[in-house]
Amino acid sequence: MKKVLILFLALMLVLLPAGSIFAQDAGTPFAACGDLSAEACAPLLDAWQGMEALKAGANDSSIILTVKNVPGLPFENLDIQIDRKGHFEADPALVKKLTELQAMDRDKLNAMMEDPAEFDKLLAALVAGLDTAQSMKITMPPELAQTLSEKAGMNIPPELNLNFVVKDGVIYVNLADIAGMVPQLAMFRGWVGFQLQPLMDFIMQKLRNADTPVGPEILEFTPPGVGLVGMILAMQAPLNKYANVQPPEEVTVDGKDALKYEVDMNFPGYMASPEFQKLLGPLAMDYAEKKGVELSDENIEQVASVLTILSPVLLRDLKYTIDEVVGSDENVVYSLDGEFDWDTSGLLETIAQLQGSEKPLVDPPPYINMKLQADYSDFDAGAGVQAPQGAFVLPITMILSILESQ
Repeated sequence: MKKVLILFLALMLVLLPAGSIFAQDAGTPFAACGDLSAEACAPLLDAWQGMEALKAGANDSSIILTVKNVPGLPFENLDIQIDRKGHFEADPALVKKLTELQAMDRDKLNAMMEDPAEFDKLLAALVAGLDTAQSMKITMPPELAQTLSEKAGMNIPPELNLNFVVKDGVIYVNLADIAGMVPQLAMFRGWVGFQLQPLMDFIMQKLRNADTPVGPEILEFTPPGVGLVGMILAMQAPLNKYANVQPPEEVTVDGKDALKYEVDMNFPGYMASPEFQKLLGPLAMDYAEKKGVELSDENIEQVASVLTILSPVLLRDLKYTIDEVVGSDENVVYSLDGEFDWDTSGLLETIAQLQGSEKPLVDPPPYINMKLQADYSDFDAGAGVQAPQGAFVLPITMILSILESQ
């Protein structure tokens, strides 16, 4: 079952160049306007809404994650890098459907996605309506690769290269990338393809038979033009209206007039917001229940009040900035660069002082850094996704037989 779940997530990563839907008043989850005037922020909103409406395009992105000294992790240091290049062509009806989903009320969307028939219908629309070609390189420490291999029951190398093409409902895989992980396919070489919809039907049935959640808890949908980095932007959508955003700077990109927005995410501001306090209640109650501790609404209000007061001190060393470059004359995003950096030394020192302790709770202090970078191009230019030449299409019954044996 682990291998089936891994395969499901891998296929979704191929089909969904971005990740989650977070409807908000601004009309797009990807743009943070902060206190900017409507006129100043309009080009940024228009650009992201233009990206959501793309029916073809290309993006080149990179995510680098560095984690050090985090308790509970099996490694002292963890460095992961994901480099991804891809282009896509989407059926206009699919783009329209995904845009409509994003505009839906959050509760209605969740209710719809929890309906297996509706979820399967959307998966089928993705398979039928999206052509994409992607190359991905995932680099990780050997120790992590070994741990993942043991958990997944397959040989995952420290440097994993993956190449996929989805064309007319057939997914093509370069077996040179995965032959070492799936010994049953060692007899084949080069590009092979197989029908994607029967494979998705098989996987969904297996996951549901095992009571594995495959609705909104695992996966949500968004238009494909935003790219992989869009998943992270969507996840931070609740912070957008609390961000500190500088007025746009006029720049030039490949001879075209553009605007550069510098965004500084304001975590203390968000923690003092009604949205965060509303979120805190269920999280605190769930944690207390797991620990067998009684917690009243008054207790939660006291915690929220303390966090509101102390958050500027507790989070003073947390920095998260994003630079976004958008078109002045066309509603597209040219590039995005972001960095999340948190040295928790100050946080742990403050907590120790509040507790009257001379030593911090954790020593050495945890450190987390994440760098994001994305370049977008070929806007609605016709990406020209083609099936690989000489690819051999395998009978889907053969693929399902291999999976049945896992």
